[in-house]
Amino acid sequence: MINSIIALIPSKRLKEYLLDHPIQLSVLQQATIVSEYAAKRHKIKLLKQLAEIADTDSEKTLLNTAIAEIKKTGYTGEESNRIYASLFPHEGFPLYPFLEVCNLPVLFHQGDLIGFRKHHYYVAGCPVITGNCDFTDECYYCYDLSVKIESKEDLFAAHEHIHVCEAGYISIEELNEKENNGLQCLRKLLADT
Repeated sequence: MINSIIALIPSKRLKEYLLDHPIQLSVLQQATIVSEYAAKRHKIKLLKQLAEIADTDSEKTLLNTAIAEIKKTGYTGEESNRIYASLFPHEGFPLYPFLEVCNLPVLFHQGDLIGFRKHHYYVAGCPVITGNCDFTDECYYCYDLSVKIESKEDLFAAHEHIHVCEAGYISIEELNEKENNGLQCLRKLLADT
């Protein structure tokens, strides 16, 4: 089952790493990945399988509620949120179901280059998970090398948050001339900061 869920992750590098270095994910963490990356029909099938192996009645109730909502509207909604709030009381994040922090491996580091949606990025920072985080916070802080960066004022417009599940490896040879020039400017600006 876990391999079917790992197969949903868009990042080839992370997918391969997780297959070679398995990690433990709770039922709700697995449901988080399913909710984020599975197509509707596949999502329902996988959530049903998770409901069957769920450890608690609360998990089963939440998963079955989500399945019913997805069948009806295409997504989880108010009923799933209500069930989550009542059966999984906690303070802080996650605020909604299926946004569990998964503590996925961080495979890229500051200075690395990654690809995402046909753009190339410079990794400026790695995910920092605190008690005020959810799945959406498992992101690299990056700069888009296709954006013109000539001064520190340009950095904000070029910044992007790329989820660990979506970051792909690229080599410096894959950069075009504009991106390579942007990388050199960016490295100089960051060294001066």
